[in-house]
Amino acid sequence: YAGTQDTWFSERTNGESAGVPEGAYIRTAQWGSANQQALLRFDGVEALLQPGGTINSATLRLTVPSAITYSDGEANAVHQMLVDWAETDAYGAAPWAGGATQHIDLDGIEAASVATANSDSYADGVTFLIAQGTVIELDVTAIVQNWADGDANYGFMFQSSGDAAGNGLFMASSEYSGVDTEAARPTLIIDGDLVPEPGSLALLGLGGLALLRRRR
Repeated sequence: YAGTQDTWFSERTNGESAGVPEGAYIRTAQWGSANQQALLRFDGVEALLQPGGTINSATLRLTVPSAITYSDGEANAVHQMLVDWAETDAYGAAPWAGGATQHIDLDGIEAASVATANSDSYADGVTFLIAQGTVIELDVTAIVQNWADGDANYGFMFQSSGDAAGNGLFMASSEYSGVDTEAARPTLIIDGDLVPEPGSLALLGLGGLALLRRRR
């Protein structure tokens, strides 16, 4: 889907502070005080939602391109992003640099304070391994419903649901190229009241956005 925007960054000085807007993956992690955060947005989706309509379900699908092996688990959580951003924004860049910290704050201003969903259940519970090729499905119905109800579409923000150093999760980005390239890239599946007729959807490209229109 050509309208997909994604990036990740942290305060680490090994290149991560500048952000990674064109990498093959997005990631989240905790490295001491270095909070790696990721952003994902499907531009234009809000224009396809019936204003005030009902979103029956919205599922965000993310693929783990390589096995995660840290012993403390690599789950992350997804929050509604509340301010606009560009792929080239990085740690300490606008619009979140003026907040309580230099990264995105879960303060109800920069990003929603409460996570909509998380990937905790995908760890095996023993070694907390999330295997290569795992497809993580996150229920983001509440966020997409907010867009239908008038919220601006600033996409999704991800960060680690744990706080141990090394707690990180890699996810294929919209630039990913590898095994099952198209299927592995981020996908948003929406079932609900949409504006276009089924014949005019065209799905906006391969694998990135699926829309199911419901008639009242």
